[in-house]
Amino acid sequence: MAEGLKLRKLCPPFGTPESPIWEFGYDEQVRVVGGLCIVKSPAMRDRLVKMGYELATEDEAPPAGGEAEENDASPATDEVSPAPANPNPVDGSSDPAAAPEEQPPGSPSGGA
Repeated sequence: MAEGLKLRKLCPPFGTPESPIWEFGYDEQVRVVGGLCIVKSPAMRDRLVKMGYELATEDEAPPAGGEAEENDASPATDEVSPAPANPNPVDGSSDPAAAPEEQPPGSPSGGA
């Protein structure tokens, strides 16, 4: 089984060349692009079929980049962008709920 079996994913997400879906098994890592992948191991094929894949027809194109890629390293992840700055800084012009409430002198605030 040198070339492997083509499988097609039935439900999204299907993966893109820029952001493929990776499926991991004990003996194989499979890259899914456009809903298609190539599996070499019968155990991985059975696992993916149970997860919602089906055998693809021969006329369907293989995933971009050729056959399934087996990597020792985990796939690259998207970088996390920093959180946006607080749109309501605590100053005189901010939302009153964000600023600490000031008590007028002489009002009962639980103090002395």
